[in-house]
Amino acid sequence: DTDSDTDSDTDSDTDADADADGLSLDSECLLDAADSSSDFISGVWYIDDVSDGGTGWSFSASNQYMFVEPDPSIVSTTGDGSYQIDQGMWVSMNSEEDPFVLDYEMVWIPTTCAGWVIPTYLTVSTTVHETAGILEMTEPEYIWWSLDPADLELDGCYLDSVETVLDYIGFSVTGFYDDAMAETVDEFVDVSALELAIEIYAECEV
Repeated sequence: DTDSDTDSDTDSDTDADADADGLSLDSECLLDAADSSSDFISGVWYIDDVSDGGTGWSFSASNQYMFVEPDPSIVSTTGDGSYQIDQGMWVSMNSEEDPFVLDYEMVWIPTTCAGWVIPTYLTVSTTVHETAGILEMTEPEYIWWSLDPADLELDGCYLDSVETVLDYIGFSVTGFYDDAMAETVDEFVDVSALELAIEIYAECEV
């Protein structure tokens, strides 16, 4: 499945404020800025523990985090003097060595699973241009090859069995982790955009 998201209206531009004399944009300085921005958000992003329950059932998930591993960025010209910056990265959750913990109980029978999400690919795209030495950036858009059952690994239980059981209460483990990852993706895409503006002023200032 492919998920696409725009943080806000892509037709509107946001001006990045900085105490710089001016800018001179080119592919080289923008590439350095994009890679620095990607490096800034790389690593671990923690996800809060969650729990829920009702009559005869309960569910909790703990020790959850996402890991972001950037690929080299790509900068291309758009033909109108603007540049498109594509920041690619792999996103995953936990690992086989350090899994999240999934506890659920149905009809008072407890089950505990360990799990992780294998890396899936995310691309963040931003268009930038310079007007009278001032940077203008579109709001970032991202395309994410989001979570499907093949990406979710469980140890100590079987995904189809868990999904079958939890389906009785309208709950999907795959959907739960897809939503949890999507919320975190929104967060670090916003952070990356702010850092990208800072890095462009640092790398492309004249």
